[in-house]
Amino acid sequence: HEDRLQQRSRDADRREAQISAQQEVLEEREALLLGKEKFVHDGQAEIKSQQVQLDKMTRQLQEKIKEVEDRAKWLAEQKQVVAAREGQLRELSMSTSLPPSAQVSVGGGVG
Repeated sequence: HEDRLQQRSRDADRREAQISAQQEVLEEREALLLGKEKFVHDGQAEIKSQQVQLDKMTRQLQEKIKEVEDRAKWLAEQKQVVAAREGQLRELSMSTSLPPSAQVSVGGGVG
């Protein structure tokens, strides 16, 4: 009878040791998972931060593109104004009765 009690006691001790070992393994896995979760969370925070920076840079680029487009439009308008004035000057110079040597050339010098 005592042998059976000792056997049960040894079996219980063995099970307790197995349970302790399994619990240690589970705790290690849990620590690894927590570490991975933190890594993922930190990575997501970094991605979010970079996305905010990217959005800001995109807005700045869009503003610069708009400025350049506005400037290009203004320059095209100025070019048309200059071309119209040059046309008026040509017409004026042709309609005057000055000798060709006294007429103003389009380049701005004396012909």
